[in-house]
Amino acid sequence: MLRPDPAQPIAVGASVGAVNVSKQTVTSERTAGASHRRRKQDANFLCPVPGCGSTFTRSFNLKGHMRSHNEERPFQCKWPGCGKGFARQHDCKRHEQLHSNYRPFTCDGCNKTFARMDALNRHLRSEGGAECQRILDAAKDSERLPIPKTEENGWPGMGVMV
Repeated sequence: MLRPDPAQPIAVGASVGAVNVSKQTVTSERTAGASHRRRKQDANFLCPVPGCGSTFTRSFNLKGHMRSHNEERPFQCKWPGCGKGFARQHDCKRHEQLHSNYRPFTCDGCNKTFARMDALNRHLRSEGGAECQRILDAAKDSERLPIPKTEENGWPGMGVMV
């Protein structure tokens, strides 16, 4: 059974179940779908904002989601001169890594580097990364093909005849 987080305050003067927020929709259908596919347990926490419909497996995640509805950004980037705010601490930490140019994900097609795996995957799906994807697919296909044995790669006496 889905339930709103009991710790979530109800707007003063509102009917039971109504919540006072500045943004009604904060999750795209694509993001919600991806979230549902990744789940390994039931989502027992339902966003109480009418029309939102987002569900969560932990109340902690619902609380962060509610900050998004209210456009609250209590987590500030500590990089000098930035000060960008985030509703969730992990989003802030991920953002702070961008300032240090930490880019551990590399496209094997063009050697371009990315800070996040989703950015690399987006590159591979883009028009610019289409050629990289073709290179990677061809490499995968060639790994599946048997390599003919010759003297150079392991079979004595099977050299090329001239």
